[in-house]
Amino acid sequence: MNSRLISSVALIGIEVKNLEGQDLGDIVDIMLDETSGATAYAVIATGFLGLGDRYFAVPWRALRINSKKELVQLDISRDDFKKAPSFNKENWPAFPHSDFITEVHDYFGFSPYWQESNDDN
Repeated sequence: MNSRLISSVALIGIEVKNLEGQDLGDIVDIMLDETSGATAYAVIATGFLGLGDRYFAVPWRALRINSKKELVQLDISRDDFKKAPSFNKENWPAFPHSDFITEVHDYFGFSPYWQESNDDN
């Protein structure tokens, strides 16, 4: 088994860019399902130092950590990212199996994490 581990602390505050190198925001949190232990999604904040007015839940499987662990990449245009389902800092979505989280996974083209096979994890 080829396993690579990274601390979630190392990812908080890391930049998220698309494949064109455009800034999409910073990771401000990583949400775990306490029952299954699955990494559900990363929370990306737009704006300066995570003080943006919009938070985006992005399925964990949509993100790629670059080899130097300097940034996280997301294969989406900036315009499409801005259209993704979002929420504000004071009103987080219900967890874990809310309609919002299903909508997020659908938007990014992934099955909800609780429906995914663990074959390739």
